[in-house]
Amino acid sequence: LVWDGNTGDVSTAPSGWTALGGGLISNTGPDNQRARCYERKASSEGTDYTWILTGSNASFAGCIVAFSGRDTAGSSTVSTPTVNNSSNATPITVSITGLTAASGDDICWFAQLDQTVQADSWGFTAPTDYTERVDIGSAGGWMQLSAATRDNVSAGATGSIDGTATRGSGTGNAGFSGVMISLPAAASGAPRQMMHLSKLMGV
Repeated sequence: LVWDGNTGDVSTAPSGWTALGGGLISNTGPDNQRARCYERKASSEGTDYTWILTGSNASFAGCIVAFSGRDTAGSSTVSTPTVNNSSNATPITVSITGLTAASGDDICWFAQLDQTVQADSWGFTAPTDYTERVDIGSAGGWMQLSAATRDNVSAGATGSIDGTATRGSGTGNAGFSGVMISLPAAASGAPRQMMHLSKLMGV
């Protein structure tokens, strides 16, 4: 979940969803935005989900990324959040702090832009060896978010993982923030269940 502004937080998350480590991600510049990631471990999908935000937030955006064959009892690993408050000119190298994965983990790369101009159009290019799953802006402008995945990785440190954000139209710059999350594989012979990761919510 990503929202515009420098105030407010999630007051209520839907049943079954838990906040991932790393906590509140807050860009204090160049404009201001905040973000949180959540996960839900389950064997089937439900209905729409509603997050409630405090504060006055004019614009928000989000997505769900779903994985199968993951360990529904184990813990996901979350990188230290990356926050870049600079006013970066296009194209921007969006470098998100990496993590250490175990063999067979699936990895998700989340990033969001903090735009200086509301009406600008931006888009992401996924990191090398990652598949872009989501690239969406908020209906009110001011932000763009992306999710990209890489499946069944080898064990070891990933290092920082770089995507690219490019302004398609407009004149402004942008800051960025994001996290990486690794999801352990289900144990051999265990049921292959669906895990729903990070409702970076609605538009």
